[in-house]
Amino acid sequence: MNVTKGNDLHISAPDRVGLLADVAGRLKSQGINILGISAYHRDKVAWLIMHTSDPVKTADILRDFTVKWQEVLVIECPTGVGSLAQIAGKLSAAGINILYCYGSVGDGAMARLIVDTANNDKALEVLKQL
Repeated sequence: MNVTKGNDLHISAPDRVGLLADVAGRLKSQGINILGISAYHRDKVAWLIMHTSDPVKTADILRDFTVKWQEVLVIECPTGVGSLAQIAGKLSAAGINILYCYGSVGDGAMARLIVDTANNDKALEVLKQL
């Protein structure tokens, strides 16, 4: 398991048809890879939580939207049954609250989780022991 610190960008904008296509197209045109994303709509506002290959450039490209930075942990872990239970259990046992988490698995042996906790420094140390 590999655990490192990274940055997510929390982006909000008035919701409209084609917004995600616009954002993804802008990043594509500048060679930025979207490594993780959570997108949703609430009260006529679109919210995107994005983990990209170049967050500094991403924030600049999307400067016409509201963009906020968030330090996160990037966890590369085995895709086997129980991996998330092990990670969440270890953080719980250390008294660390998970504020949000998203991730994905493919056909490979490893998954990538993006996690924000109430104490990322402590969480990093705890998870490096797995």
